[in-house]
Amino acid sequence: MKKRFVILAVIVLIALAFSFCSNSSGPTPNFKYLGTWLGITSYANTISVTISNVSNKEKITTIKLYYPNIDGTPGYQEIEYTNSDGITEVTNDTFDFTEPGAEPGSQVNIKGIFQSITQLTETFIAYTATDTV
Repeated sequence: MKKRFVILAVIVLIALAFSFCSNSSGPTPNFKYLGTWLGITSYANTISVTISNVSNKEKITTIKLYYPNIDGTPGYQEIEYTNSDGITEVTNDTFDFTEPGAEPGSQVNIKGIFQSITQLTETFIAYTATDTV
């Protein structure tokens, strides 16, 4: 009888110990857009956008642009903006990125609107030219 009481007491203590455990970070957000998004612009250039979970927020961590050399020589250039802490946040199904440190008129600006969980529309403005994805 005493052995059953001890086992029962241990089970109750373990159950109580787990009932007081909690997750202090709160509920996990419902992220819809995590991953890498690839697209072709209206000028047939390539763009990729990577969205990651950064401190429980959907943030753009990498943007890569591929486009022909501006000077007309054969080949392509790649511009990459990356930061593991995020370069901009996805808020209300949109994001807006402006190239840091560039002079006005020569900076890259990318605005994105998620039409659905499978479709992203972007406007890419670079060096006063506008391109859409």
